[in-house]
Amino acid sequence: MRRKRAYRCRFYPTTDLATLLAHSFGCVRYIYDWGLQQRTETYQEWREHLTYNDLSTLLTMLKKQPETAWLAEVWSVSLQQALRHLDRAINNFVERRARYPTFKKTRGRQAATFVNANHHAGQDGRLLGYALVAYVYRDAVLGDSLVRQGGTLFRLLSRRGGGCAPPGR
Repeated sequence: MRRKRAYRCRFYPTTDLATLLAHSFGCVRYIYDWGLQQRTETYQEWREHLTYNDLSTLLTMLKKQPETAWLAEVWSVSLQQALRHLDRAINNFVERRARYPTFKKTRGRQAATFVNANHHAGQDGRLLGYALVAYVYRDAVLGDSLVRQGGTLFRLLSRRGGGCAPPGR
């Protein structure tokens, strides 16, 4: 029988990386809330269900609009994963395993999921080394959970409120 393993690590990001991650957390929250609103309004008005593929197509168009062009600055994989998480939450509600999903709050735990290890930061294409940093430092505010599923490595980065303490405290 195959076991799933998860590792929880903590690390202290640099100031630039912390800013980039905070922006990613905000964009993921925005897309989750936007997708929930789209699905709810479509069902209330037309009695039709939007699927993940429908929302993914709408997300591509949303990122091209000038007022939401800032969504193109973060990893598209994280935004797609937010829609997948929403789809799972809706399916759990339909199958009576959970309550109807709620909008994400700006306070408290923030999270973004990254799939595979090929994430780049910024326009210069520098490799984002958060996974390497996560194994060096053990006592930080940002945690990195790794779960291997079907050969794909998922990274769930989360932030809790409270600020950062310096490394080596």
